[in-house]
Amino acid sequence: MGHLEFEGRPAGPSPRNVLSVTLLLRSSGGTLYTYNTTTDASGYFTVAVDTLPSGTYNYSVKSPKYLANSGTFALTGAPVTSVEMGMLRAGDANDTNVVNSAD
Repeated sequence: MGHLEFEGRPAGPSPRNVLSVTLLLRSSGGTLYTYNTTTDASGYFTVAVDTLPSGTYNYSVKSPKYLANSGTFALTGAPVTSVEMGMLRAGDANDTNVVNSAD
């Protein structure tokens, strides 16, 4: 279970926080896993990772029009792993994950 905030959006719960997100997970061995999902009105989303081996994973999470956030977390075999992924900053109008004059 992940949690995000979106710059410029109201504090949840709000229907304006229901947004599509892409979560990329990379295992310490280098395997990349991609999940496309949607946040709920409070910015939470859930993906099933029960088939992934325990270990440390790097993540990157992105929503259209927002810059990606990244970090690490550990899967330990627990039934639920909650990860606070922070605030996605607005301004990436063309979805290149860069804010520049093209935006």
